[in-house]
Amino acid sequence: MQIRFLKIITCMALLGTVIVPGQRTAAQEGAGAALEEIVVTARRRRETLMETPVSVTAFTADELLSRHVERAHQIAEATPNLVYRNISSSSNIGGNIFIRGIGQGDFIPTVQPGVGIYVDDAYVANISGSLTEIVDIDAIEVLRGPQGTLFGRNTIGGAILINTVKPSEEFDAYVDLKAGDFQLAQLKASVNVPFSDNFFGKFSVLSRDREGYIETPNIPAADKLPGNETTAVRVALRWQTEQVTVDWATDYFEHGSVGPPVVLEGIFEEVPTSNSYAYNTLTAPLLGLPLVDDSYALGRDSFTNLGTEWRGNQSADIVNTTLTVDWAIADNLSFNSITNFRSLESFDFRDGDATPGLIQNFEVLFDGEQFSQEFRLSGLSANDRLQWLVGLYYFEEDTAIIDIVDFPRFLITSGATVQNSSSALFGQFTYDLTDKASLTVGARSSDEELDSIVDDTNQHVRALLIPRAGGFVPFPLPPAEGAIRILPNGVYEADESRTEPYVNFAYSWTDGLMGYISYSEGFKGGGFTQRIAPGNDVFTFGPEFAEVIELGVKWSSLDNRLRVTGALFWTDYKDLQVPVSTRLGGSIENASDAEIDGGELELAAALSERWQVAVGLGHLNAAYKNVRPEVRFSADNILPSVMDWQANASIIYTAPVASGTVVARLDHNYVDEHYDNAQNLEGTLLPSWSNFNGAVTFYHSSERWEAALEGRNIADQLIIERITGNILSNGVLLPVVSPPAEWAVRFRYRF
Repeated sequence: MQIRFLKIITCMALLGTVIVPGQRTAAQEGAGAALEEIVVTARRRRETLMETPVSVTAFTADELLSRHVERAHQIAEATPNLVYRNISSSSNIGGNIFIRGIGQGDFIPTVQPGVGIYVDDAYVANISGSLTEIVDIDAIEVLRGPQGTLFGRNTIGGAILINTVKPSEEFDAYVDLKAGDFQLAQLKASVNVPFSDNFFGKFSVLSRDREGYIETPNIPAADKLPGNETTAVRVALRWQTEQVTVDWATDYFEHGSVGPPVVLEGIFEEVPTSNSYAYNTLTAPLLGLPLVDDSYALGRDSFTNLGTEWRGNQSADIVNTTLTVDWAIADNLSFNSITNFRSLESFDFRDGDATPGLIQNFEVLFDGEQFSQEFRLSGLSANDRLQWLVGLYYFEEDTAIIDIVDFPRFLITSGATVQNSSSALFGQFTYDLTDKASLTVGARSSDEELDSIVDDTNQHVRALLIPRAGGFVPFPLPPAEGAIRILPNGVYEADESRTEPYVNFAYSWTDGLMGYISYSEGFKGGGFTQRIAPGNDVFTFGPEFAEVIELGVKWSSLDNRLRVTGALFWTDYKDLQVPVSTRLGGSIENASDAEIDGGELELAAALSERWQVAVGLGHLNAAYKNVRPEVRFSADNILPSVMDWQANASIIYTAPVASGTVVARLDHNYVDEHYDNAQNLEGTLLPSWSNFNGAVTFYHSSERWEAALEGRNIADQLIIERITGNILSNGVLLPVVSPPAEWAVRFRYRF
């Protein structure tokens, strides 16, 4: 531990990461050489970033616009130790999220996420559908480390808080138009209407249409991957009195996509255990189909997919409704209620080999609903020296997912119906010991019930390849005679009751310098191995647990021109849920424990009225330990989504011109090489990459309109987000490729 501590201290001396202020606001309001004050809600109350003893990176609405962030996952380009990318290998709306090396690599609801996403304090249960367009976002906060006390289970790695713009008493409206490469056409519009002195409404819409960048010459109807169309509508209403504020909002999100941006890097048909070998030696000769070989593998930099299978566009429909009540009962006593309902229906299809052959195809049908209710009571006591919060939480989820998978020798349906419920009692108390020192203690007691229901409709063999019959022979649905079940019908339970403690001691040495040390715990719920091949017998797995010690510091200069925040942490990570692959399927097992330590250091500086800079780096050091011998898993493997280094830097220049202000910015992001799978499968090491984004924006002095030229990946680097496939089981490697250089122009007018 001492060696690790010294290593981290040495490394972190070189680090810095960004919390860049809202550039448009500073430029237009003449804020001069000072950083914008950022308010966060990491402790379920509004307080400034620099007085919050938690490792947080926060983005204001102006910062998101300045960085031309369109989808939530793009904040990872400026957040240390955050991996937030499109699942891509199957869905274009699912997020693959890790914080400090803890998260979830799959979107299925039978596996719990490791990072919690909250929209206006309401939990988003599944990472499928979590990657949506940015519309009417007021702020995004990334909380690192377990957030179990205030936010509950499945925040073992951290939490991402997305807060929307609320209706207000002033009329306001804007139209935002964007056009760019890949036939991008985007419209955002919003209007805020004060209906009366205490009743307001805000109505917003987004329409986005974009062509893909992966050519599909063998599927003309599919055009290019991952071309997509998106429509989002939001209606928000606020009723307000002196003591009570009621917010009601409904979002509707509709997405259609051609498919994920995958290309074929290699075919390994000579591997006897692989599906490509089975296809070439049995299926193709029997059915008179073409053999597959490396002639279809054009490489990761080809931007061409030679697949022939396509079953229509991917689609998703999401409805999210939240009712929030804030009641100021007295000067030092408040009550909050958050009620949420969310539904998601989606269809995904992917040709799993990008060839004319049938090596592996995937079709996923998802239909789910969730409901949650949270009550909180908070206040001040002991002559305002004690800030406290207590609460009750209830959550339930009912989701059905069907995986239809085609292999060279048989076709199967693999799925489950998930019924998930959670209830919790929690509280957190911060006491000011002196004017400089404060102690925070908290705990959350949770009761989790997860049932994965398997029946005849969601787990069975659909067809077998029978040579004497000359092809695939369909099988009847169980329980009919001759039907084949993959596993027995039943209810597979993964329940857990857990109490998570939290302790934090903070001390302010000066007006601008604060340090803290904290201990936190979190857990990620257990689940069920859904994608299971016939003959496997490992169905359920237990929860994961993390215990984290964090040491942090926050400092800002008295003139607010320089801001530094940093943290070191040590994680004891237990009972990891590790996917253990077999030839045709696999299981998820609590395969090992691990240690993860590292740190973040965030710096932003206003050098002058014209120049601002921000630099950054995050570091992780991780290793497996106590590997269970029965799981066929190497203790020398590298943990998924753990990279030694992540770096980012930004430079912003503001210049007054005759009729307004010009702001130019250049952002850089570096990601070290890493795996995104626990088994470190051959050929799946993701190479390091470096990326540049930039923008030049003109703000008219009337504050009515602005125009911008925006570029992403302007150095045209080849960026591989993920590498799917398995040489031993599938015989293919399919990189998920990010877009090449792309440029766009944007115009916004305010009424």
